[in-house]
Amino acid sequence: MSWLSDVFQKGGPFFIVNTFFLAVVIGLIVERAIYFLGRGHLNAKAFLEQLRKLLSANNVDRAKKLCDATTAPVARVAKAGLNRLHRGEAAVAQAMEETMTDTLPEVKTRIGALWSLANITTLIGLLGTITGLIRTFASIGDANPADRQKKLSDGIWMVQGGAKSLALDMKDHIVVIEAPETEARSIAVIDAVKKAIPGKPIKYLINTHHHYDHSGGLRTYVAEGATIITHYTNIPFYENIWRNPRTISPDRLSKSGRTPVFEGITGTRILSDGAREIDIYHYGGNMHNPGMLMIYLPRERILIEADSWTPPAPGDVPGAVVNLVNFYEAVQRLNLDVEQVVPIHGRLTSFDEIRQAVQTYGKTQYWTN
Repeated sequence: MSWLSDVFQKGGPFFIVNTFFLAVVIGLIVERAIYFLGRGHLNAKAFLEQLRKLLSANNVDRAKKLCDATTAPVARVAKAGLNRLHRGEAAVAQAMEETMTDTLPEVKTRIGALWSLANITTLIGLLGTITGLIRTFASIGDANPADRQKKLSDGIWMVQGGAKSLALDMKDHIVVIEAPETEARSIAVIDAVKKAIPGKPIKYLINTHHHYDHSGGLRTYVAEGATIITHYTNIPFYENIWRNPRTISPDRLSKSGRTPVFEGITGTRILSDGAREIDIYHYGGNMHNPGMLMIYLPRERILIEADSWTPPAPGDVPGAVVNLVNFYEAVQRLNLDVEQVVPIHGRLTSFDEIRQAVQTYGKTQYWTN
């Protein structure tokens, strides 16, 4: 039974509470089943037919005995009507209605509790799911990015997390791709990057799009003196929200007094130091975000993308296939020679896997996120 103990330990308190309610529900169902199949069970059609024949023969006494032979609610209602038969039709109807009113609670006993328990257990399950997600993301965020950095290739570092950041070692500076989530996350990533590539400033931060899990830490890089490279339509948005003062909990940018410097992408931007080339492309028409950027490293044949392709688990259907197709067609149109794909979310993958997913699901209308 060790597996059962393991299930309860991993399930946590919400699982234990829901298991208790499950036992209560099963008990109520069994109790109601016993009632309806035992004491409350009666073949109503056969009973009423037999009752009709007895009354047609004016055999009221036998009809009453037939009702007394069972404790089923329908028999009690019929017996009440028979007892008032001599008082006329109105009296019979009133007697049956009164008995039905008295009997109904017995029939419906604990049925309402089942509905309430169904709602309660659903809410408890949802609360458990939310709590589990919070714990999961908190554990990801609390982990030190310096302990989760990985060297993809010479001069290319990837910092793991719910959303990745990448650092590219240039001749006299560093280019970072993506600033997810929060300042705390960006500070940890910057520390990890400087540990991996010491002695060089971060000159550029490439932002794939403006969603918070890709832009929440941008201000920290501005405080470092980095220029933010993003789609040109994002610049007014960032300038507007960053214009607001931060007086309760000032971040690094507020304390630095720096003015943000942006470079807007309208089509293609190439960064090069003579040895390493970084190609930044805007690919329009993506329904996830119209200002999506992807980054291609031609020497390494590596492509970095965000949210158009989050690799599913083996055997699962990829999410938002229409965005995947849009991304794939853009890569084909640009004639990029891609071997490895680095999604900002999810595991590393190959372009062959993307091609296979498009060929398998490209003409479907699957939407799973």
